[in-house]
Amino acid sequence: MEHVMFVINNAPEQDTPARPERDALKEWLDEVAPVRRYGARLRPPADSTVVRVRGGDVVVTSGPFAEADEWIGGFDVLDVPDIDQAVELAAHHPGAEGGRVEVRASWPFDEEA
Repeated sequence: MEHVMFVINNAPEQDTPARPERDALKEWLDEVAPVRRYGARLRPPADSTVVRVRGGDVVVTSGPFAEADEWIGGFDVLDVPDIDQAVELAAHHPGAEGGRVEVRASWPFDEEA
């Protein structure tokens, strides 16, 4: 079953993590390589574009939708048997130390509630 991990940062935005953080992330990526389907860093909230439809009109604005101290810095899709294994792998992610990692099972459109 696929689970999506959202790596949530509460530190100031930064373009490139420091060397120890990059090394820790590489170790984690090596650990989850057999079950990781896809993942990526996300550009900072200031680089985002928000799209809304109001009364049939498309409204596009630059920047984050909400002012918040936390922001999603990246995501990973893991194919693991259950939430317990997803949580275990999320706990090893360097972003869980000082930040947080939200884990959710994917919910395919062809699946009933």
